[in-house]
Amino acid sequence: TILHRLYQRQNIFQAHRQHLFQWLVHKLNWSHLDVSAMYAGIQLLINVVIISATKWEAEHQWGLAGGLLTVLTGVYIGLKRS
Repeated sequence: TILHRLYQRQNIFQAHRQHLFQWLVHKLNWSHLDVSAMYAGIQLLINVVIISATKWEAEHQWGLAGGLLTVLTGVYIGLKRS
């Protein structure tokens, strides 16, 4: 959200409603409970993967971090464009 607002030359210190959660609830009319459950499920999955990756070599951990950032950024951009 911060990078997107900087790209649009908006003041990041002013209030806004551009977080993905707010966008899903207000623009797509998803329920707060559904969005929260989705966020919790995704976070649980990420936590399990990260905890299991503590046994991996550092190069693989960096690859995982880069992969997660790429996938999550792609999902964010895809949802905002739809």
